Amino acid sequence: MGLAETSKRRVGLAQPSADYRSSDQRSVVTHYDSRDHPKTQLSGESKAETPVRTLKEGSAFRKKLAWLFFACSAVVLAVVWPTKVAPALSYFLPKSMLGEQCSRVWIKSNLTQLRNSLDDNVFGQHVAVRQVLAALHRRWDNANKADGASPEKPLVFSFHGWTGSGKNYMGKFIAEALFDRGLSSKYVHFLSSTLHFEDHSHRMVSTYQAQLQRWVRGNVTLCPTSLFIIDEVDKLPAGVLDGIGPYMDHHERVDGLDFRNSVFILLSNTGGREITKITMEFWREGKPRESMTSKDLEGLISKGVYNEAGGFHHTSLIDRSLIDHHVPFLPLEKRHVRRCVARELARRGLTYNEQVVDKTLSMLPFWPQDVQVFASSGCKRVVQKLDEVLFED
Repeated sequence: MGLAETSKRRVGLAQPSADYRSSDQRSVVTHYDSRDHPKTQLSGESKAETPVRTLKEGSAFRKKLAWLFFACSAVVLAVVWPTKVAPALSYFLPKSMLGEQCSRVWIKSNLTQLRNSLDDNVFGQHVAVRQVLAALHRRWDNANKADGASPEKPLVFSFHGWTGSGKNYMGKFIAEALFDRGLSSKYVHFLSSTLHFEDHSHRMVSTYQAQLQRWVRGNVTLCPTSLFIIDEVDKLPAGVLDGIGPYMDHHERVDGLDFRNSVFILLSNTGGREITKITMEFWREGKPRESMTSKDLEGLISKGVYNEAGGFHHTSLIDRSLIDHHVPFLPLEKRHVRRCVARELARRGLTYNEQVVDKTLSMLPFWPQDVQVFASSGCKRVVQKLDEVLFED
């Protein structure tokens, strides 16, 4: 056998070596190869799965955008709802649906109602009644006009006089004539100096000023036509009121807010001595009490309260003439207290009884001791004394 044949045989023997496996074996290996080579497997599947995955990712992204839009809308609505949206809707929807809103539906500015309330309930205060009605007439008359312009500044009253003369009563009737819910309105804000500003140390003045500023600013944010009543200003630490001076001034906007439609009423006993002195002079000289005018009192009051200890002591509100009206409440005479007793009987649905009224008056203190003209506590204790008289009877 030659070398050529030998080499052929070797080559022929070598040929089956690449194909010596059975068909079953080849199928197993082929199955194994297709399973163990992911690149080969995924090259076809990825083309089908990529659009599905893209759709799922797009759907998730759209959901996130929807939630983000919803959250942003909720925040915006929470901000504009109480100040813009709800007041606008209150013109078209029933009051019970939205509740009280800062709109003309709930803000009445009813001067006729105020005049009637004062005539029926506030006695012996012709100067105060005239001043308050005159100040509110122009403001409310303008506000009730469709094209009414904003006033030049917030209206600031300062009510002065002894206890029981009708200061709180006047504030109550202003609130009832201004707002549909009166003193219960969420736009009427009452602050008591003895309750909210107990610490009179000098170190607390700046803290109290900041608190007062936040209180006023926050409420005007909700409703520009807000009524602020600050009671017992004579017991307020000196300097605290200066914190809200800029909000009472002739500014269109302060801290981005318009305060010009707000009304401030400051109640205090300061100036009581000056008012009593003038009233006594009129009485001693035989002048009719009703001939007294604000001109006879206003200068003395502002000068007196400026130098008295308390919230008005050397305040910039007086220096800068930010208080529009120093309103005097005169000491009440016995004839005025008699009307208070009669009014209380009517309020209880009882018939007027001269004997009951006289007995009630006899239980109240009057001064001067020799003539007993003026009531020491005004009408403040009429209810309690009438209770005693009716209980005895």
